Amino acid sequence: MAINEEIANGGELPRRYVRIPDMFASIMSFAPRINPHYHKVKPEAEKWAVSVLGLDEEEAIRVSKADFTYLAAMWVPDGDEEALRVVTDWLHWIFYFDDQFDEGDLKDDPEAAKAEVLATLATMDEGHPVVSASENALRYVFQYSWFCFQKRASPGLQKRYKESMKDYCDGLLRQVDVISESMTIGVEEFMDFRRSSIAVYPSLELIEYAQGIELPLHVFKNRAVTDLRRISSDISCLYEDSHDTSVKMGSQSTRQNDVLSYRKDLALGVEHNIIHVYRKQGLSEQQAVDAVEEMFSGLYKGWYLALSELPSWGEQIDREMLKYMDGCRYLAIGNIYWSFMTGRYLGSEGETVRKTRMMALPLTARHLISFRPPTARTMTSFVLPNSSPECTVNLTNDITKDQLLSFTAFKNWISTLQHSLAQQQNKDHVFYDAPYKLRKIDVQACDWFSKTKLGFVKLKAEVTNDNGEYLPGSIFLRGGSVGMLLILQPDDVPEHTEQEKYVILTVQPRIPAASLSLVELPAGMLDDSGTFAGGAAKEIEEETGMKVPESDLIDLTALALPKTEDTTGETLRQAMYPSAGGCDEFIPLFLHQRRVKRDTLNEWQGKLTGLREHGEKITLKLVKLEDLWKEGGRDSKALAAWAFYEGLRKEGKINV
Repeated sequence: MAINEEIANGGELPRRYVRIPDMFASIMSFAPRINPHYHKVKPEAEKWAVSVLGLDEEEAIRVSKADFTYLAAMWVPDGDEEALRVVTDWLHWIFYFDDQFDEGDLKDDPEAAKAEVLATLATMDEGHPVVSASENALRYVFQYSWFCFQKRASPGLQKRYKESMKDYCDGLLRQVDVISESMTIGVEEFMDFRRSSIAVYPSLELIEYAQGIELPLHVFKNRAVTDLRRISSDISCLYEDSHDTSVKMGSQSTRQNDVLSYRKDLALGVEHNIIHVYRKQGLSEQQAVDAVEEMFSGLYKGWYLALSELPSWGEQIDREMLKYMDGCRYLAIGNIYWSFMTGRYLGSEGETVRKTRMMALPLTARHLISFRPPTARTMTSFVLPNSSPECTVNLTNDITKDQLLSFTAFKNWISTLQHSLAQQQNKDHVFYDAPYKLRKIDVQACDWFSKTKLGFVKLKAEVTNDNGEYLPGSIFLRGGSVGMLLILQPDDVPEHTEQEKYVILTVQPRIPAASLSLVELPAGMLDDSGTFAGGAAKEIEEETGMKVPESDLIDLTALALPKTEDTTGETLRQAMYPSAGGCDEFIPLFLHQRRVKRDTLNEWQGKLTGLREHGEKITLKLVKLEDLWKEGGRDSKALAAWAFYEGLRKEGKINV
């Protein structure tokens, strides 16, 4: 839907409108219940917070207007008076604690922020001294809430709460890093960042405590339960953050309701919002809001999928799990109702926006300048050919589209990945119900070996599904290599035996491993000049001085590994992947065995080889085959080659 622009009557500033998502659909289509102790707890909790935190009259009015008791009352509608009070006190605490990192002294001081986090978390440690209000008011409130929580919470719940609080505090520290370093992040990073920094998970632990839910620790290791928690968190991330409110004077919090707060963010120049993240990818405002709506739809679908996969643990646990699932929804729906009730983002227009789903935005020069699409900046972008959905590739200024598309490592990686993603269409595929898609590639750095030879590329791929889930995609592209297991045997021992077999290893500097003498199997990068076997033969000669015909090389990996087309439908190489979590490198391993005169064995020990003019300072080392597993234990190639050799030999697939 296009953005409508109009001049309002009465000489108001020009305004434009966006249609926002339906915030009360699907699993959110119910009215929250209010805890019956709300009216009693509200004045008592606010009076105590004002007194302990030393707030002036103006701040006291703001706290009352924010009405954290109302939020807590929707989170824990069945909690008793004490439980409601504990949750309310915690919300008062986190409002001011969080504010230090949003707009206070800690927002751009990572060291001070870390010190505050450590001191706060330490108050939950067993044996930690009781903190007084005069010593540190915020830590006093936090520790007091913890003591109250401890009285009822099981050891397992206490453990999970402490872990969630640590994750939240880690998120705050990451926020400080983002602000202090002016970092730019993508959609998947943004969502990962928000999950921890808005404290949804410790809020869920508080709801569990206040609602009297009793669940054993092991159920929280179940994937379906983990998904339900994440979905509740993501809905809260996008719809609402309960720890920022418009009552803050000059607030520029980085964690708000990303849809409803967008208008406020524009006025304040705040860009830590999912709509801003999408806009920086070149989307219009309405397109960005529509993208967020798609995320909501995916989350709703994911909720029902998680429910369908939830196991049964028996009547008692299942009953408690139903209460827990309600708690997850209470948190999200309470946040939304609280936003409209307090007028924190939309003021008097809240009810109109809720009914029409049309939100007015100011038309400002700052807005028009700040969000030009990437094509208007110095960044070069293009759409990846044959991509569906369209995948935008953003380049650095030292590489062109043609150079990237012709880079062998990139060509191999992208074609293999696209083929693997296509396999999700198979009904038997694990991701069939929520397939992942390649949506964006950001090239972050390039390393050129020469003016015409591209060596390495660092990039980040955004791979997500419609539920908002993502797959890590930070990649170091370098292409394939080859490794060689060279076995020598004196010719005076019986043939076809394993007696006195020796392996040639290399000792050379490896600066990435911080070593000047790393012991490893001979290996080298592949080029485009020929076959894998040809590349192996070339590397053998360069690193050892030994000439070996291609026909004398045995491909251990091809013998040992089945073709992935026959098992998963993917087109992975018949090779080992030594660092698949961050690098595309694949290494086929070859075997060459040679019988030599005994008196020549010593010629290999300590021999200096390698293309020394290219920085290869290689010294050869001869070790017994039976000792290869420990002599080359730091080298994954050596360990893999040894395992392949032993396995294939035992199966009779190679001759000894």
